Amino acid sequence: MQYTSYLAITGEHTAWPGERPLKFSEMTADYSNTVLVTEFEEKPIPWLKPEDIELTDALEIISTNDPTQSELNHPGGRQTLQGDGSVQFRENRLTKETWRKLIQIDQAVEDDDYQYLPEPVISPITHYNLILRAIIFVVLVFLPLVWIGQRNKIPS
Repeated sequence: MQYTSYLAITGEHTAWPGERPLKFSEMTADYSNTVLVTEFEEKPIPWLKPEDIELTDALEIISTNDPTQSELNHPGGRQTLQGDGSVQFRENRLTKETWRKLIQIDQAVEDDDYQYLPEPVISPITHYNLILRAIIFVVLVFLPLVWIGQRNKIPS
């Protein structure tokens, strides 16, 4: 089964407030800076299943500085589809209020409005796991070279 992780954000003050989407003329904010669809790799949906995500649920997922988010397809952030059809990369570290302003159709977002969560703190265990992964990778890459070298050695 194929999955998608790109979901429309629905709810009051979004581009999809109910049964029908809004027209561009109904959006009071600059629609080139309004988020319509966002990547939610944490919530894969079967490709043909008509499912979206509510604004409150979306804000809980995307406004985080959780270091485990670095294991997603786009470490440090997610792709968003804007009202003008452009795609932008947005950092995970944006606050819930900043995301709300970006998603809601009646909120203008200025450069000064961007607020960020503190840098995530990587625990020592996670740090050691990354080092261990690198060591295992190096061993698995170079281990076959040792076997090849020993096979080609001529016995005396």
